[in-house]
Amino acid sequence: MRFNEKLQQLRKENKLSQEQLADMLDVTRQSVSKWESGTTYPEMDKLITMCKIFKCSLDDLTNDEVEINQNVKQNNSGLIGNLINGIIEIVDKSVKMFSSMDAKHIVGVIVSLFILGCFLCFLRIPFVYLEEGFSRIVLNIPNSGISGAFMGLFNMVLDIVFFVLYVLAFVYIYKVAYLDKFDYSTDQNEGRDSKAEHGDSDEEKIVKEVKPVHRSDGKSNSLFSFFGNMIIWFFRLMVGFCLMPFVISLVGLYASLVIVIVIMSEGITYFGVMLGIIFAIILNVWLLEVGCVFVFNKKASFKRLLFTFFIGVAGMGVSLGMLALEVSNTTYIDEVPSEFELVSTEKEIMMSDDLKLYWANYYSYLNYEIDENLTDKIVIKMEYYTDISNPVIDLNEDDTIEIHHYYSNGFFVEKRIWEVLKKDLAKKEVRNYGDLHSVRVTIVSSEENIATLKENTKKHKDEAYKLEYSNSGFEITINNYQKRIEDLELENEELKERIEELEDYKDRVQNAID
Repeated sequence: MRFNEKLQQLRKENKLSQEQLADMLDVTRQSVSKWESGTTYPEMDKLITMCKIFKCSLDDLTNDEVEINQNVKQNNSGLIGNLINGIIEIVDKSVKMFSSMDAKHIVGVIVSLFILGCFLCFLRIPFVYLEEGFSRIVLNIPNSGISGAFMGLFNMVLDIVFFVLYVLAFVYIYKVAYLDKFDYSTDQNEGRDSKAEHGDSDEEKIVKEVKPVHRSDGKSNSLFSFFGNMIIWFFRLMVGFCLMPFVISLVGLYASLVIVIVIMSEGITYFGVMLGIIFAIILNVWLLEVGCVFVFNKKASFKRLLFTFFIGVAGMGVSLGMLALEVSNTTYIDEVPSEFELVSTEKEIMMSDDLKLYWANYYSYLNYEIDENLTDKIVIKMEYYTDISNPVIDLNEDDTIEIHHYYSNGFFVEKRIWEVLKKDLAKKEVRNYGDLHSVRVTIVSSEENIATLKENTKKHKDEAYKLEYSNSGFEITINNYQKRIEDLELENEELKERIEELEDYKDRVQNAID
């Protein structure tokens, strides 16, 4: 760092204007301005006086190879003193920053800080998990008073830690994002001199926006810096975990793109799907890049990221429009593909007073058909696609009719349906493929038998529900009693051991007496 840069930096850190420094050195303000611009160089006596003013060595001030400490003022008041000085500095800079802004920028900063405060509420998530985990551990303590005291104390400590962490995170991010980006050592004299050169005598406060300066000594606001770095790494870790699903989705999108390209090579021309996947990949990559910029603290071109985002969004809109047009040109036919054969089977079952179905709403399609000629039996008709389903009718010992719906080999069945679907999509047609897995059941009997069957089925269903709920209650009760029995057995064993010890003690006393 050159001498003129060091001089300007030290003057501003000591909050001195050029005119004030010139008075202390007994020179004109123009001389100080020329020193800072690098036009001229001060004499030795002035350099020595500067070292006394800025509390630095002559070598630190004049040697270009030595970086001057930005925090010249040594603060030996300890952690609390540093914290108080840091708070005062932040408040002072905040007042100067807001006083130099117009209403539009003030509203923008306030809205940004509100969003930041809402986002920092996610810091509460790890503390909630800690509280839940600690409560599970403490609940195992038999004494409820002790467990309650431990839980209350632990929750209070966590709340205090969260509050402190929240405030430090908010202040640090606010400081880095806003305060460190402005130079608040306002030099009103410089403003007057510069305006005098242009014929303007009005006073105006000048606030210059500069790049954030990294402190080399780490003594100023060390507490804020420590917690700030910890919070930044915490957020980077959280963002890194949040990016993992997008990495997986990116792999899935590439796989989907390959599949779509293969399908399109077979004559299925839905370009909207392919373009949608391509632009979804672009947006996914854009999101991953933005996340990596934050996680790994890398630089990226803002214009390129903005351009990529608009390209991805515009491309998604175009692809969705193309897909809507292609879907509108596709015809839906509410029929099962003719490549699959519908077969029918029948089974007769003798009627009884306890005959019932195993939960009548289990089947895909269930119909009743009245035939008064069937007074002593019922006929169960089934219609299904033999290449897809293989239903079986069973009559249990308790007169329950149960229809088992078995499917054929799933992989080859789905492959065959997919082959038929591809042929239909090539012709811009879509059929009802869902009915291929259905089984239509029709029960034929007299009206009286059907009424009896429905009533028995309803009773069976209600009893099953009651039994399920009662069993769950009995299980809880049984578990409680079982735990109580185990505790009593353990207590009984302890009492037996105590009795044996007393018997032994009694024998020893009797022997001593004898």
